[in-house]
Amino acid sequence: MAEKVNMPSQKKEKKKKRKKKLPSDFYDYNLLACTILLVSFGLIMLYSASAYEAASTFKGNDMYYFTHQAGLSAIVLVGIVILSKFVDYHSVWFQRIAALVYWGSLLLMAAVRFTPLGYEAYGARRWLQPAEIGKLGLILYLPYIILKMGKNMRTIRAKAIVLGLGVLQALAAWILTDNLSTAIILGLIACVILFLVDPEVKFYARVIPGAAVIGVFAIIIL
Repeated sequence: MAEKVNMPSQKKEKKKKRKKKLPSDFYDYNLLACTILLVSFGLIMLYSASAYEAASTFKGNDMYYFTHQAGLSAIVLVGIVILSKFVDYHSVWFQRIAALVYWGSLLLMAAVRFTPLGYEAYGARRWLQPAEIGKLGLILYLPYIILKMGKNMRTIRAKAIVLGLGVLQALAAWILTDNLSTAIILGLIACVILFLVDPEVKFYARVIPGAAVIGVFAIIIL
């Protein structure tokens, strides 16, 4: 009888010992699936665009560029999954790395313009593609700024800061490396991040059309 009485208490103790799942323990498999689909689509487009050149350059091997890029993509995807399992993006050291990548990319783009390290190719100045590092810097640094602002993100000042950081990267890519296409992509990355975190859709319905018209005219004039 004594053992039967103790059974409910033992079950309660076991329940207490069980770890409760925190929001940070949630793994977004939908995002991972979308990433894999986008990478697969990019590989298909790469093969379609490069098959003829690869076959003529590498003795009939029309899959050369595809297999090379597919191998790199697989390595990166595995690395992403491992990092997402063990790295906490709320940690201070991760935030410092995000800031370092963002501001470091600006310094590298300035080095392309003002030092002998940059070289001209196809009308643009390049050196280790610092504008590509700027994309990574935006993706890492803007969410950190948004998390830091918290509820203040509803204010126009906070939106202007986030958008301004994106515009800064875009202008740096355009002016310092003469790479307009990458500058447009950097600006779009900042706009998409800001749109996803802000529930006020009406604000963007008013601002985006006007900004698009101004941007088109600026490109035509400049």
